[in-house]
Amino acid sequence: MNELISVVIPNYNSALYIVKTLDSVLGQTYRDFEIIIVDDRSTDASVKIIKKYIKKNPDIAISLICLNRNYGMPAGPRNIGVKNSNGKWIAFLDADDIWHPAKLEFQVLAINRKNSSFCSTKMIDFKDDSDIVFDSMPSVSVSNITFRQQLLKNRVPTSSVLVKKELMLKFKFNESKEY
Repeated sequence: MNELISVVIPNYNSALYIVKTLDSVLGQTYRDFEIIIVDDRSTDASVKIIKKYIKKNPDIAISLICLNRNYGMPAGPRNIGVKNSNGKWIAFLDADDIWHPAKLEFQVLAINRKNSSFCSTKMIDFKDDSDIVFDSMPSVSVSNITFRQQLLKNRVPTSSVLVKKELMLKFKFNESKEY
């Protein structure tokens, strides 16, 4: 599969992190992607930083959507990003997260191997990215998680998801602030 992946990034006041987040997408070994950043009415310099980043990388398909109102949570911006995407696949990335350089490549391999419509990975929490070291990943284990296992313990960090766009259009993120 060498199909377009739309990377959807909800942004709110991420001036401290957004460049490293975007660099982690540009550093991917899988190169067939577009980036859609949906700003949720940031009050810091993040929009200015993103515009500068887009100008600095004219060969990369990066678009910025600035919302008219603040949703107060990333669900609305994610749904808008999906709606405005061109890819067959959607990858979510929060504006303060960093991807392993081979994340998309390995997920595409896993999806092809299992003929799946959805894939997620493990995630490592960090406080300071200065000590992050990405190991090479010569082999990746792929396993299926049952719906029951998912209900018992949420195993899906949003920034690890790769999913078919058609599924996301059918099952949107819940924008209600009451869960």
